[in-house]
Amino acid sequence: MSAPLLQIEQLQIAFGRVAAVDGLSLAVEAGRTTALVGESGSGKSVSALSVLGLLPPAAQVTGGRILFDGADLLTLSAEEHRRVRGRAIGFVSQDPLAALNPVYRILPQVEEAVLAHQRLPRTEARERAYEALEVVGLGHRARQFPHQLSGGQRQRVVIGMAIVSRPRLLIADEPTTALDVNVQREILDLLLKLRDELGMGLWLITHDLAVVAETADTVTVMQAGRVVEQNGVFELFAAPRELYTRQLLAAARWEEPADA
Repeated sequence: MSAPLLQIEQLQIAFGRVAAVDGLSLAVEAGRTTALVGESGSGKSVSALSVLGLLPPAAQVTGGRILFDGADLLTLSAEEHRRVRGRAIGFVSQDPLAALNPVYRILPQVEEAVLAHQRLPRTEARERAYEALEVVGLGHRARQFPHQLSGGQRQRVVIGMAIVSRPRLLIADEPTTALDVNVQREILDLLLKLRDELGMGLWLITHDLAVVAETADTVTVMQAGRVVEQNGVFELFAAPRELYTRQLLAAARWEEPADA
């Protein structure tokens, strides 16, 4: 069995004396989806930012390792991390409108994502950007501005920017937030299609267990910065071991919570 693409081992993150993440361990394998689930404030997004090297100044990693392709990302310099981020590790944020510049058309923004990580002639970078928009079904909208697109279309643009350099790992942080059910389905289908076609590992961060049930292979459940349960998706939904997991499932109308 090959080593995981991403291996997080006993990660600890603090804001001053307050522990935001306390001992997170999980793995993401190429061609598979690992979901990280929990309520708002449980430490999900800050864990992703630590992998990307984008923690806010007030946050500090106080323990653990983040191994990507065998190398500990926590030992990289800012410049080394920048070369990994965006090229080998793609990121899809939960707010596509904030991720896009409203005064520029879509194609040049994806083009800049190419040029940020690869030294290419601008004509070739533009061709790759257009190809990425074609992959996410928006080649015909390449000359439009972000405000001319729907929420789902803007999310597709952000996905196009994230995969234009064909990363080995894609981190998607609440990629279906504020989208209606039909658009959510389209975005999830697109992420899984790209995962399979590009052979990426997909790390899906969400509070939505319905999304997890449809997309994940393995699930890690967090509460207040700590892992409370970790299992395969079928095993977790069929027989959750922890009360908190059962409560999350009940909140998603999957089942009534059992007594503590």
